[in-house]
Amino acid sequence: MSQSVAPPADTGPRHSHGWPEKRRAIAVAALDLFVREGFARANVAEIAAAADVSKRTLYKHYGDKEQLFVTVVADALASIRERYAAAAEEHLSDVTDIEASLLAFGQAWAAFVR
Repeated sequence: MSQSVAPPADTGPRHSHGWPEKRRAIAVAALDLFVREGFARANVAEIAAAADVSKRTLYKHYGDKEQLFVTVVADALASIRERYAAAAEEHLSDVTDIEASLLAFGQAWAAFVR
């Protein structure tokens, strides 16, 4: 199954060189592994390897596997909400032809989901 949400935003510590990039790489790798393997089967060592960081770096950024999962899921849901709201705003905010507006909204949403 391919990833259908935008990668998590750059958040977190910014005082160390490379941290936002590493944090993002960890989040992207974790999202991919959680989607493919599920929480229980996803392994922190595999996530770290896929992100090209050490397990210690992963733990510095996220604390533990549970916090990493919560953060990745929250970021993914925020991305879905933002895209859904943008599509609604674009296609449903000023409706003169309800059928055309709903069709355009549905197409925008379907394109995002794919």
